[in-house]
Amino acid sequence: MAYVFALQLSSELRMTVFFDEEGELSSIMYGATSRGLLIPSLIDGDDESGYWIERVGAPIPDFPNASVGEISDSGNRKWLTTPITDRIASEYQPEVTPAVIDHLGHWELLIARMAENWPPSGVYLVDAFCADLTRRDHLDVLLGQLTEAGKECRIGLVAAVSNIDDQFKNLTVDDNGSELARVGSFDGELSAQSWWWRRRPANIPWR
Repeated sequence: MAYVFALQLSSELRMTVFFDEEGELSSIMYGATSRGLLIPSLIDGDDESGYWIERVGAPIPDFPNASVGEISDSGNRKWLTTPITDRIASEYQPEVTPAVIDHLGHWELLIARMAENWPPSGVYLVDAFCADLTRRDHLDVLLGQLTEAGKECRIGLVAAVSNIDDQFKNLTVDDNGSELARVGSFDGELSAQSWWWRRRPANIPWR
């Protein structure tokens, strides 16, 4: 795989090496650092004017002035799968809405990331984690809007969400929201929020 070679090269050169898993130059690439991390990075430019880093998914010591922020997870999906969401989308079309599939898919992707120890970089921003928790909030709202006409779809969706919730519980620790409060990533009283807001990843990826 390209990332294995990139990490080896980065270690030998003691500098960050950027690569694309398909071996092509694209806007979203990964920075393999000498510390063994793979950081998603947004690259812009062309052969004439040169290339520059628009944003990185986590701080890279070689580029201290690079803007840090969330990067589209289209690249991350090369490492992750969402079998529960894929099954729901297949079995309950057209009853299940695109919004439900979108939120369910992101909720399952969060579990996949935690289970695989946050691939490919080992880093996941707390803002992205909170965005995933917000999508879980939206799922509750959307499930409540399903009509009796879609009873079978609702039963299937509730079971799917419950399955993913159980995996989330197994991969997280109930700390009553102290970690999110510590990093200041929630504006409000966490104790009044749904249970998933009061749990942190067992392996915290934003430290």
